[in-house]
Amino acid sequence: MHTLFPNLFQRIKVAAEPVTIATRFAFLTFLLFGPLAQAHEVRPAIADITVSQDSVDLRISLNAEALLAGIDLDGLVNTDEAENNAAYDMLRALSAEELAMRVNEGWAAIDGNIKLEIGFTSLSLDLQEVEVVAEPNQELQRETIVIATAQLPEGDAGVTLGWAREYGTLLVRQISEGADEETLYTGLLTSGSTSEIIPRGSITPTSTLSTARLALVAGFQHLILGYEHIAFALALFFFTTRVPFLFWQAVTIFLGHLAALGLGITGLVSIATSTADIIVSGAVFVLAVENIVANGKSHLRLPLVFIVAFLHGLGLVSALREAGLEHGQLALNAFAFNLGVDAGHWLVLVIAFLLIGVTVWDQPWYRKFIAVPASVAIGLAGVWFFLQSTAFA
Repeated sequence: MHTLFPNLFQRIKVAAEPVTIATRFAFLTFLLFGPLAQAHEVRPAIADITVSQDSVDLRISLNAEALLAGIDLDGLVNTDEAENNAAYDMLRALSAEELAMRVNEGWAAIDGNIKLEIGFTSLSLDLQEVEVVAEPNQELQRETIVIATAQLPEGDAGVTLGWAREYGTLLVRQISEGADEETLYTGLLTSGSTSEIIPRGSITPTSTLSTARLALVAGFQHLILGYEHIAFALALFFFTTRVPFLFWQAVTIFLGHLAALGLGITGLVSIATSTADIIVSGAVFVLAVENIVANGKSHLRLPLVFIVAFLHGLGLVSALREAGLEHGQLALNAFAFNLGVDAGHWLVLVIAFLLIGVTVWDQPWYRKFIAVPASVAIGLAGVWFFLQSTAFA
């Protein structure tokens, strides 16, 4: 977990040190406005692997510009933070045809960082096709799909897939036509890790615990890397100085998500992930305004939090399907994904409480000089998030 979210844990480490009130407030401001200057958000690569008796077929959706520019994606949230982001921007400005040509020319280097092995023998991947998915908005990441194949030697030994540390996170999904999805391998490779052995011909079941753990991590990452969700949690924090009410707000989020998942997994009710993100962005602004005008007292607070959590929970199921985490165990994975999201909420609230609550909640100037200005900042961030999400939805 530490290697998956190094930036976050570095922030926690800093927060745990003795700091001034001004530093604590600056930290929360960084959480809110740090992402506003970011445009090229880093997303995990996704690899679909098919292992037959005599060959391996690999289809990877990745950020080709980052790989060709030599950007270290390990723990990176946004390519704008990279030292050599100018090379990335230059590649991002290329046409789809030009970028595909660059990928073909640089395939040998890319293949060297994709470690497909059988036992202790490395296999070379032959590039078959490169497709650059059109994305006219240069502020958004452009996906490139590469299709490659490798021939297997005689025998029954399975293969392993490794992903270079500097290539960031890779979601691996085994594909086998006609196989029960519950038996297919799924893995999340981070910090240069390697997959489990993926058999050829026959399928080895993936444990229930493995799929649930993957969903849990994906849910946690969904919140921690989604700055509108961090702003939402901070909006809850600055509403009150009463620990019990703060606790009930967090519980209400969990209950709202749980109620939504109960309906969402049946397929009777659904909402697009992008729509859910728009709702959360708008809710950030509404909750921030309520923080300013209600002064910690509102009978509508918990119902409002429940409604937002319910609608967002419907989006969680969609996000789960988009991430390829269903695999015949949607109910378990949806609950684990939801648990990861709520764990992220709790983490943000605990950090805020340790930075602010334990030291200045009882000060007479807390609301005037901290809670209200912070809520104004959160509200402005909510407007920004809302405009971004609606413009590109």
